[in-house]
Amino acid sequence: AVFGSIGAFYHTALSIPLRVMLYSLLSRLLVMPEKETNIGSGSTVLRGLISPPIIAIVIGMVMFVTGWRLPKPIMNVLETLSSICSPIGLLLCGMTLGKYKVRQLVDKRFAIIVVLRHFTLPACALGFLYFLPIESYLKEVILIYSSFPVPSALSMFALKYAPEDKEMQFLGAGSTLLSTLLSTVTIPIWVWISKIVF
Repeated sequence: AVFGSIGAFYHTALSIPLRVMLYSLLSRLLVMPEKETNIGSGSTVLRGLISPPIIAIVIGMVMFVTGWRLPKPIMNVLETLSSICSPIGLLLCGMTLGKYKVRQLVDKRFAIIVVLRHFTLPACALGFLYFLPIESYLKEVILIYSSFPVPSALSMFALKYAPEDKEMQFLGAGSTLLSTLLSTVTIPIWVWISKIVF
């Protein structure tokens, strides 16, 4: 919304390496060693690279560049589906956190995650981008997207890969909730900083 369709295109392009990692290597990072089978093997990584989300990103970028569009009824369905992804993730956060007391969210682990996500990472990106010889608009896009909250998909991944690990689910849901709330303050601050610096 801050940078329009061009900004969204840049964000999609920049997120491809992250998506590849999520859908090819994340299972190896989250599953306990004693439960691993062929997770992280070449075939698993290859399946991640040709997974539906990665294919959809490539198709979407081709459509953006060429201007080609699917029939309007199909586009309407896809837009509706895309608009409910984040709310579903937040619903999962609520369902997970509903089992805990509010005071349990006062945990230093959440503070560490929030500080890293909303302050340390954007600050490092700002320092790096300042010396990078690219257009200012692209620098602003990268900086703002680096300050975005912990994705709601974190809760879904925790439920998928660690269904019996309640602690991991709690950390995932709590981080998403607190990060999303804090982002309503930090994102405007980083937008302001980007306009000044770049």
